[in-house]
Amino acid sequence: MYSLLRHPLYFGNYLIWLGIAIVTFNIYFVVIMSLLFWVYYERIMFAEERFLEGKFGDAYLNWSNTLPAFIPAFLNFKKSVILRPSLVFGINDNFFNKFASIVQFFPVLPIFGGGLTKFSPVWVEDVASAIIAVLEKEKIEQNIFELGGPETFSFKELMEILLKQIKKKRFLLSIPWSIARYQAKFLEIFTKTILTEDQILLLQDCDSVVTGHYPGLKDLNINGMTVETVLPDYIFRFRDSGQFNRD
Repeated sequence: MYSLLRHPLYFGNYLIWLGIAIVTFNIYFVVIMSLLFWVYYERIMFAEERFLEGKFGDAYLNWSNTLPAFIPAFLNFKKSVILRPSLVFGINDNFFNKFASIVQFFPVLPIFGGGLTKFSPVWVEDVASAIIAVLEKEKIEQNIFELGGPETFSFKELMEILLKQIKKKRFLLSIPWSIARYQAKFLEIFTKTILTEDQILLLQDCDSVVTGHYPGLKDLNINGMTVETVLPDYIFRFRDSGQFNRD
């Protein structure tokens, strides 16, 4: 959004308030709301821009001079770059750490839909390197990049790798999609940190793999790290003896 205008957050806020105002079907209310919004936020935007100008100097000025403050320049959208990462893993990831935590307390490990969903797991630091590489490129011919690791695994295979790394044996219980959705709905009543219905739908709808239709890590001169190379460096804490059980 920052390639379209300088204050996308406030533009989004205005659209929210505009939607509420339109529901009243009162044109005067819409106009008054718009004027009050502008009076209030214009001063805030001005103060923020002076602050950023003082902090970043010419770099900020050169950027701000190419964009409008509030009305999106949609013609700039074609210059945007879309990065599509597969399953991102790393020291604080919400995938391997989550399922390793489940293993600590339950004798079974759930795999949804038979564990057939496929992933091209990509290390978080490779994703960061890709972002930097894209920002540093002077010319980008393709504005979509698929970020995936060098290997593709099914959900079941990733669970087997996890169990091997934390040196535990668990029964892999296949849960049908229909039951998984109801399970997620029930868990969402109490917390959204374990499993959500949206996560189940994403797993069910499609694989998250590198298709080869778009450039990827290799096109950015990045040699992606494999799961089995990185995972042992942080998942060992879920072993019975933690870091002292590395063998």
